[in-house]
Amino acid sequence: MKTHDDFKFSYSRAFTRFRKLNDAVYDFLNDYRGAFEGEAFKLITFVLGNAALSDTYSVDLERMKKVPFSHILANGEMEREIAEQLTHRKRNVVAESLSCYRGKELNEVLLKTIFWRIACGFDLLKEGQVLAGEFRQGKDECLPLRVTQSVPAAPLQNGQAAVTLTFMIMSGVYAGLSFSQRMPYRYVVYYLAGEMGFPKFKPIHYLEMVQCVLAGVITFQDPSRPKVGDAFCPVSGKAVNRELRKNRKECLFDFRWPCQNCTKGYLGASPCAKATRQFSMVKRECKGCPAGRVESWFDPKSNSEYCVKCQERMLFKRAKLS
Repeated sequence: MKTHDDFKFSYSRAFTRFRKLNDAVYDFLNDYRGAFEGEAFKLITFVLGNAALSDTYSVDLERMKKVPFSHILANGEMEREIAEQLTHRKRNVVAESLSCYRGKELNEVLLKTIFWRIACGFDLLKEGQVLAGEFRQGKDECLPLRVTQSVPAAPLQNGQAAVTLTFMIMSGVYAGLSFSQRMPYRYVVYYLAGEMGFPKFKPIHYLEMVQCVLAGVITFQDPSRPKVGDAFCPVSGKAVNRELRKNRKECLFDFRWPCQNCTKGYLGASPCAKATRQFSMVKRECKGCPAGRVESWFDPKSNSEYCVKCQERMLFKRAKLS
């Protein structure tokens, strides 16, 4: 297992691959609305394989971009070319690596997840190795991680406040897979933030580390609940985090409030690349807000009757912050 000293991973290279893949095929594939299966699965995985592993595929993406994806799928265009290419390959590693998403609704979130999976697992895919579709019991591994979400959690057994961080693995056979872990609030905003390149001995807002990167020893004793043990951040990761923090000082939408107070997410409608939330918040009536306030901000994926601010207030008020 790799240690702190011999851990090497190029975070910037993974981000570059993701951006290139996104720029190459996102608009083309985003035209399709339907299940990720059947002929659509075959064509999409072929297009992604062509975009990511260009030396093993020969379909001209520029030519395909001129015709909407839905039209290609409906009229069966390029089926012969795809069939001919697939017969010359022993296995379609991209299709096998994405089979865990088969049958799901193909939308922006799934497309971005797929792009990250291919970008992070690029080296293994190049070697013809299939990426795992789920976690398996095995030895602890030291892997690069990206924080995709940070939300308040129920207090720990000792009464301390907690937050739940969602991590995406950025290398190895589990590249692109995500897992969540509840962690002590003070550990996250002081120690973990300091390790990730934030100012030491000065707490940050728990949302600020969203989209930041780190590394950690992942325990797979319970495949259903992987855990980050010893967390640290190499120099290359700290450089990525500091660049993100620097960019967040200038708002893309000219808002005057800091990113952690913004309602925009990096996914969904009108996304912001610098956002500290996964999805842009929506307005609904809140059960806990004063009667004079008609609507408050909610996470669109949450079924709670209480808005984001009320949830933070209730969870952190019940818990010990020290």
